[in-house]
Amino acid sequence: MFIFIYDYFLYLFMTSSTLIFDGAGFEAIGTTSWGIASSLGYVDGEFISLEETLLITERILKSTKAPVNVDMESGYSNDVDEISKNVKKVMELGAAGINIEDMNRGSEHSIRDISLQSEIINEIKRVVTRDVGIFLLTPE
Repeated sequence: MFIFIYDYFLYLFMTSSTLIFDGAGFEAIGTTSWGIASSLGYVDGEFISLEETLLITERILKSTKAPVNVDMESGYSNDVDEISKNVKKVMELGAAGINIEDMNRGSEHSIRDISLQSEIINEIKRVVTRDVGIFLLTPE
C-alpha cells in the first residue's frame, strides 16, 4: 500500500486504503496518478487510459465520505475542449476538486505555454457548474 501526504491531503490509489483512512477520520484525500498507474502496470505520465483512471477514481469516490481531490495529470489531452470534458467526467463522478499539470501530453519535459494553460483553466472553470477546488501542480 502506498500513501502520499502532500500539503495536508492524503494521496492514495487503492479502495482498500481509502476505507482505512476514511475510517480513521481524514477530512480530505486525493488520488495520485503515479500510484494508480503503477498499480496497474503503467508508468506515470498518462500512459494509463482515461477510462481506466475513471474506473479506479469512481471506485475510490464510492468508498469514502471524505472529499476527494483527483489527480488529472495534464488532462489526458492537449485540446482545451477535450480537457474540460475529461475534467467534467471526473467531477460528475463526485470529485471535490482536481489538480492539473502544465505539461504537454505525450512529452516528458515540455511545459505548456502559459496562455494555453490559462485557457485550459478558464475553460475548466466555465464547464464545471458547481463550486469545486482547482489545484495546480507543476511537473518536477
